[in-house]
Parts: sequence; structure tokens; C-alpha cells
Amino acid sequence: MSSQRAGGCSTSSTGPSGGTRRWASAPPFFVVTHEPPREVRLARELGLRFTFAGALVSAIEQARAAATGGDVVIMGGGDVRLVYERAGDA
Repeated sequence: MSSQRAGGCSTSSTGPSGGTRRWASAPPFFVVTHEPPREVRLARELGLRFTFAGALVSAIEQARAAATGGDVVIMGGGDVRLVYERAGDA
């Protein structure tokens, strides 16, 4: 599956409790999914950037390239961790 991007960049966002968080630069989010959504509410409402990938290894490679030497955070359940470990630190 090819990657798909949604959204742009935001300088601030409203948190779940109504507070505003300031971003120096909104980080991109890389989401592993078999079916990317047609619309991403957080991209539309807050301008956050999402890239959808069909495989974890692809998402990690894209996230590392976007991080340009910075940190990459991987979030998910046990399946995500298991795939990551089997890939040998992609």
C-alpha cells in the first residue's frame, strides 16, 4: 500500500480539556493501517499532518526520514511491538 498524507502544519491546538498547546512545529504522525480514512478530523480541525502506511517497517522508515536525526516514537499494542521486534529494529 502506498503512503497517503493528510493535513498541514499547525502552530497551536486545543487540547481535550479545552487548553491550548503551542507547537514550535507540529510533529508528523505516521499511522499503520490497512484502510486509511478518507478524512482525518485532526488534520482538518488542527492542521496536524498524518501519513498512512500499510506496513510498520515502512512507517518507521518514513518517520525516521522525517525526523532528520531526531527521535521517533512508536505507539501501539502488543502486535505493533512484536512486528517491530521481528523486523530487527527496522
